This record gives sequence, C-alpha cells and structure tokens, in this order.
Amino acid sequence: SFIAMAPTLKTLSFAGGEPTLSEFVLRALRYCVENNYAKNIVVFCSSNYTNLNKNFLELMPHYKRFELIASIDGFEKVQEYTRFPSKWEAIKKNYIRAKKYTIHPNVKIVMNITVTALNVLNLDKLLYWVDEQANTAPYFNYWPYNLNLLWTPYYQRIEYLPDHIKLEAIQRLRKYKETSTVLKEFVEMHGIVDVVINQLQSKEINDMDIEHGIKRFGSILQTLDTHRGASVNEYIPELGAIYYE
Repeated sequence: SFIAMAPTLKTLSFAGGEPTLSEFVLRALRYCVENNYAKNIVVFCSSNYTNLNKNFLELMPHYKRFELIASIDGFEKVQEYTRFPSKWEAIKKNYIRAKKYTIHPNVKIVMNITVTALNVLNLDKLLYWVDEQANTAPYFNYWPYNLNLLWTPYYQRIEYLPDHIKLEAIQRLRKYKETSTVLKEFVEMHGIVDVVINQLQSKEINDMDIEHGIKRFGSILQTLDTHRGASVNEYIPELGAIYYE
C-alpha cells in the first residue's frame, strides 16, 4: 500500500487524466507532509491548470522539490479549441496563482507545450505571454517552458500544413527569437525554438501527402465541431479556410 511505501519514497510522478482532481493524489501528498516524508521526495505532477486549488498548492513547498508541469498548448482561443472545452481565463488565473509559489526555491513551474498543426501559427503569442510572466516576480530561476513536436497522428504534425502557413509561422517565431526576454535570460533555449523552425522547413513530405493529410484532418475537425457545437473558424480563423475548404 502507499502508506507502507511512503517512508522510503524518493520520487512521486502523477500524470494522466487530471491529477489535481484525484482525491488519492491529494491524500497521498498530504500524508507525506503530515508524516515528515515530503522533505525526502521529489514530485512531478502534470496538470492542465483548469482546477488548481489552494489545498493542493500549499503542499508543494514542503517537498524536496515539486515540479508542477503545465500542459498548455495555446493562447486564448487556440487553447480553448485544442483543449476543448477549457477556458483560457481560468488557466491564466491558475498559472499566475501557481507561479507565486516559486518564491520557494524547491517549487518549479514549467509549461509543457505540444506543437501541432493547430497551434504552431499562434505559438509565438503563447511564448510572448510566458515572457510577460517572466517579467513579474517571483522570477524564473530555470527555463519556463519546453516545446515538444507532435508525431502522431501524422496529419496533426506541423509539416502537414500549406507552405504559406509554415512560412508565416517561421517568420513569427524568428521575430520572437529576436525580441524575447526569456531567450535573452536563458540563451540555451534558442535551440528549443529552432527545433520547431527546422521542422517547419523540412521538405521530407511531398505536396500530395500534405494535401491528403489536410483533407483527412479537415474531415475529422468538421466531425468534432459538429459534435461540440463549435467551429474551428470561430477559434482559429487562419486555419478555418484550410480545413473547411
């Protein structure tokens, strides 16, 4: 049982679903704090930041290290569409609230962004928003985000976009690189953004396969939109014309 293991635990990792809503996760974290085990434990917890509460957040500083990973993929409407039916205002509020706990050196907040065909064109807006948070105390002592390229399903990959969209995304990311305060502070992060730019420049996939991928994804999005009572045109109009042609 967890109680039997708790005295010897070195690492706890919570992911899948939404750990912050799990009664077991909250009870387990509280148990380790109350029994003085937390000081020896490193915690990794992934969250969509839609439902963070004070009881959960106040446990974090008691641990040897607590990394609260923000699984966020877009800014404002792009986030709300890619992670439907999330609400940006709630996510923003919770991120800012959680970040305040980084005044404790053992608490780390990092955004884990999965880059896809749906969000790459507006990725710079999300990164600029992180820049704004970086300029507000408590300041980041570590790089504040990671970028991960999506590989499956294939038609959601950033390579499966028309050339003009990819070129626009490259231009926006290059401008971000030139002006970002985060990248000035954490120079090594330039390579993270370059991975996305390099993938957008890839010529490994021919035009016919790209067209097929766009049609496949467009068909799926239209089905999803019908089910949700929403439309990609309302949330990401730059992509609506592509997937609804």
